[in-house]
Amino acid sequence: MGSDYCKDCDEKMSCNNYHLYIIELDRIVLEEKPSFPYKGILPDDKKVFYVGITKHTPECRYFQHTADRPDNNKYLCNCFTELPKPRKFPKKVKYVHGYDLDLTRISPINPIVRTDGPTFSGSATEQENKAKEEEREMGEKLRLLGHAVYWN
Repeated sequence: MGSDYCKDCDEKMSCNNYHLYIIELDRIVLEEKPSFPYKGILPDDKKVFYVGITKHTPECRYFQHTADRPDNNKYLCNCFTELPKPRKFPKKVKYVHGYDLDLTRISPINPIVRTDGPTFSGSATEQENKAKEEEREMGEKLRLLGHAVYWN
């Protein structure tokens, strides 16, 4: 059975492909973080989003963004191993932690960039670049719809 955001992931383990994920943010981020890349007044019917890519399950990556961090800065993850493994939290994204509302789907299943095809010299870089392009395209599509959007 797939996760809610990827049919190829199971309930805990990642399929190891790149996942595009979208987090809806509280509108207050626009007031409290003037560096957020949106100018003007956001219309009431529009939202604020963060768009990212990950090889973890989208649910795990959302947890990484939103969880309070313990003193050792580690969390348990089993995205790539059968048994949970302690991992270091990644660097915080300045617009997500504390402003997150929910992990969001734009379509029934968010896009993925497959990494399980043929490999060749440079294929991993090509896949990562394709995932970054998907991230940028989704961010631009949401902006064209009038939403405030940030992506890396």
